[in-house]
Amino acid sequence: MNPSAIPELLAPAGSPEALRAAVAAGADAVYLGGRHFGARKYAANFSDEELSAAIAYCHARDVRVYVTVNTLVRDDELAAAGAYLCWLHDEGADAVLVQDAGICALAREAVPDLPLHASTQMTVHSAAGVLWAVQQGIRRVVLARECSLGDVERIGSLCRDRHVGLEVFVHGALCYCYSGQCLFSSMIGGRSGNRGTCAQPCRKPYTPVAGSPEDEGNPARMHDIPLAERYLLSPRDLCIYPHLERVASAPVCSLKIEGRMKSAEYVAIVVDIYRRALDAIAGGTWCPSEQDMQKLLFAFNRSFTGGYLMGDRGRSLIGPERPDNRGVYAGTIRSYDPRRNEVVIAIDGVMPEAGDGLAVLSQKKGPEEVGMIVRPPFLIADGTVRVRVPRPVSRGSPVFITRRASLAAEAERIIARGRTRRVPVDLAMSFEENVPCLEGTVAHAGVPVHAAVRADAPWEPARNNPLSASRIRELVGRSGDTPFSVGTFSLSYPGNLFAPVGAVNRLRRELFSALEDALVLSFRPRPKMPASEPCTARFSLPPLPRLRSRRLHAPVLAAYVETPGTLAGAVAGGCGRIYYEPQAGPCGEGESLLPLLENAISRCHAGGAALIWKWPRIAGTAFRRQAAGILKRAMEEGLDGVMIAGGGEALTVRNCCPDLPLFGSAALNVF
Repeated sequence: MNPSAIPELLAPAGSPEALRAAVAAGADAVYLGGRHFGARKYAANFSDEELSAAIAYCHARDVRVYVTVNTLVRDDELAAAGAYLCWLHDEGADAVLVQDAGICALAREAVPDLPLHASTQMTVHSAAGVLWAVQQGIRRVVLARECSLGDVERIGSLCRDRHVGLEVFVHGALCYCYSGQCLFSSMIGGRSGNRGTCAQPCRKPYTPVAGSPEDEGNPARMHDIPLAERYLLSPRDLCIYPHLERVASAPVCSLKIEGRMKSAEYVAIVVDIYRRALDAIAGGTWCPSEQDMQKLLFAFNRSFTGGYLMGDRGRSLIGPERPDNRGVYAGTIRSYDPRRNEVVIAIDGVMPEAGDGLAVLSQKKGPEEVGMIVRPPFLIADGTVRVRVPRPVSRGSPVFITRRASLAAEAERIIARGRTRRVPVDLAMSFEENVPCLEGTVAHAGVPVHAAVRADAPWEPARNNPLSASRIRELVGRSGDTPFSVGTFSLSYPGNLFAPVGAVNRLRRELFSALEDALVLSFRPRPKMPASEPCTARFSLPPLPRLRSRRLHAPVLAAYVETPGTLAGAVAGGCGRIYYEPQAGPCGEGESLLPLLENAISRCHAGGAALIWKWPRIAGTAFRRQAAGILKRAMEEGLDGVMIAGGGEALTVRNCCPDLPLFGSAALNVF
């Protein structure tokens, strides 16, 4: 595969420690959040000072930084959000991820050259949605995780000429619902995922119940349905590693790893594995590694799935057994010695090592997890391991390795070694009246970035041990722990001069420091805003459109209905507007929809009510195609409007019937 066609590897950075791990492991870009307006409020995140330092640290290593501003924002927060966007622009953030359409409008006005990426919280799942995002000034779209690889390829094909990038998740946690549309946490806990405070209720245990309806339709005679598996809504973790070559060949510009709530150790291991895989794909030598797959499992897993991206559904997507880290299976408890508090584990999985963390899923008094650490001395004999346990466990209980000590040590080595993909620098050294001048040039986005330093004093003519050209090349070419690697080195040396080695090293260090500063500065916009002018002066809220009439009207009573019967009841009850979402087949096929709409229009108009066709919250490709085919005919029959749940659907309606009134549902997240 052409190396230039390899997508960007985008890593999570929920803390400064995780950021350094991502950079060291080979990420092309990182995404992170400040203390406000981010969808991971409970991550460590970054203060303004830490965020400024993080941007500089990454840019000095040619790593891009995307900042999350991807929550819904209240009116009383708009001024602060606008000021924050201006500050991020001035600090040189490469892009911001957004969810709120109002934030898009603010950013376009205040900082039009700050790139905007549509967060997965925007619920973009179609080519129409991508095109709508482009109209909002979006340069990249993080597609909904519910898109299949076929969907991604189709969207990429349809949007090829629109200068917009597509980004997909390839590893990490999945959500039960379309991101941006889930109100579960808000409903049962008052913590909104759209405000960055999701309580993850999908990871809680649930019990299904059954009963029979009373005459009024209310459920009665309810009883639980006992199930061995209780975590009925908990998705498995996404892992595209076995399919990475196919996904990397799709029309996407970025492959994203989830995990801003994860540790630096996790980030180091996962990013390193995907980095090496992508490099091997670029070289045409990649084959999925069982060893690396096991490392991914050890890093963290709720058991892996290919997700919607690779076509997984049902039990291959949901993991109802446990909602937390599964680890890697080791074996089962053969026996327990209560006097020594020891167990014998029969190994038929992966052998534990000294320092590993183990979890026993004991059934002694109901489901219970008993944790321990394998501490020496421990006995390995005849396929068994004898270790101490903190409390009794039952025979036959499965044992899992939940933390691999050797993997933790490997993560530390990755972080300690620093970034191996360094920024190439071309050096030139010349002398003027025996005073050395050292220059360096790196390329940033195809534009050369230059720095030069000059020694404070001339080098003296040598008495007996002059510095040779080869010795100068050796000393100046040491890049050490800097972000740079030396490429070409042009040396114009008059010869027969002497300088202490420390003076040569100091000149080199000064150049690399100046070059690092110049590289960081090259990411920042020019010119910057004068300090005397407040950042908030750059934007103002757009005025609301003027009302067509000043005459006040009484509120219209409206109803949402799904069946002809409830529609008739709403009209009879005096509703002036009916939002009708007819249920006709799995996708609402056009031929069966049109008679339902015609009948509904007739009933509503006879009763003095307007009929608004309500489209589904997630309007799939099949529905949009069929709906577009009957929209004009429905309008001719008197359809009064369409209620849409996303910008892509609005674009579809506008393209078919430009004059048909549009109504926005709550799914638009107008906050």
